[in-house]
Amino acid sequence: MSEQEERAQARFDDDSPFVELWSDPKRRERYQFHAREWYEFLKQYRDHARQGHVEYGKWLIASLLAVHGGSLYALNALRTAVQPHQVVGLITSASWHLAGIFLTLVAGFFAWLNFQFAEMLYSARVKPIVVFKTDEWHQDQSTRDPVNATMWMAAASGLLSGLCFLFSSVNIIGVLRQG
Repeated sequence: MSEQEERAQARFDDDSPFVELWSDPKRRERYQFHAREWYEFLKQYRDHARQGHVEYGKWLIASLLAVHGGSLYALNALRTAVQPHQVVGLITSASWHLAGIFLTLVAGFFAWLNFQFAEMLYSARVKPIVVFKTDEWHQDQSTRDPVNATMWMAAASGLLSGLCFLFSSVNIIGVLRQG
């Protein structure tokens, strides 16, 4: 068998997960270029995801807490300006805001869990060894998806917190109309 035939045969029979053992230098170079680019891409997106989630999460949670806290303060100030039979309605509205604060804290907890699961997911995939070994690419065998589950739980809790504000607003308008 000639050297050229051996090289052609090796291209198809070269199953080693160790890239440096591959006989075709062009194939090795292409793989390493692709793997290095993918590795850098994943590292970059891991960092962007972390930064974006943290910044947005901080803003959202601070906004919800400010809205509910400010509303409780306003309800407390309004207490002296209403008739005695309207105070029960103010308490009902205050309970909606307390529920909203609780749901905001739940949203923050799920957002924190989401950051942890996302970081674990990226860390499992961002391994420099993939540049040199083909069998080190992450193969996701899990049937669970904690990143998306916690993201949706945080979003649902945040939306429910916003609905608490809406329900309190509707309630307080009804109370004030009773006059």
